[in-house]
Amino acid sequence: MSWNVFYASLGAESRKEGVAQTLADYSPDIVSLQEMWGERFDILAKTRAKTGRNYALATSGPQEQFWDGDIMYDRGLFSIVSDGVTPLNGNDGSRAMSWAVLRHNATGALLQVYGIHPVFCSDDFPVLLNMEWAVREFVQRSDAPTLFLGDFNAWEGAASQNLLRNGFVNAFNRDWSVPLTFTDTFRENSCADTVTCSGRS
Repeated sequence: MSWNVFYASLGAESRKEGVAQTLADYSPDIVSLQEMWGERFDILAKTRAKTGRNYALATSGPQEQFWDGDIMYDRGLFSIVSDGVTPLNGNDGSRAMSWAVLRHNATGALLQVYGIHPVFCSDDFPVLLNMEWAVREFVQRSDAPTLFLGDFNAWEGAASQNLLRNGFVNAFNRDWSVPLTFTDTFRENSCADTVTCSGRS
């Protein structure tokens, strides 16, 4: 699951309760939450209380310094192998990508999870730069299945989204390509914001 919870008044008790209740209603195994800042541990505790699930946050790296996508996961299902936050390439310095490598407790299988929130702008060019860079530099590094989550700040027909689905696109007078493709689960499941999955065997 991926969800931009919108930062405005998020510290208010009613907002934290509302976010936690929505998470409890969906009860995801893994979620990326965008625009959540210092409220994240309160929301985590409320979600755990409402669900009885042993949720945890990925906490390594420069947390709460960028607009990114915080990663929450169920420790009953997964253990964390490594995690961090990487600033996005070619942005204004305010955006980053959270990431975590999780190990499935029952099978030992690895899963890559990324939470991204590119800058909002009037055209798709900066988002396209971010997507190409993120997939080329990070996502392709492992053969493990990947969840690429976030508020991509792009409509589903944008060039950046076609790049993720098809692996290539021609836009802004040049060719763009990435070495793997993703399935947009927004159209296949009941999801908020954008969840893309790449499965490799």
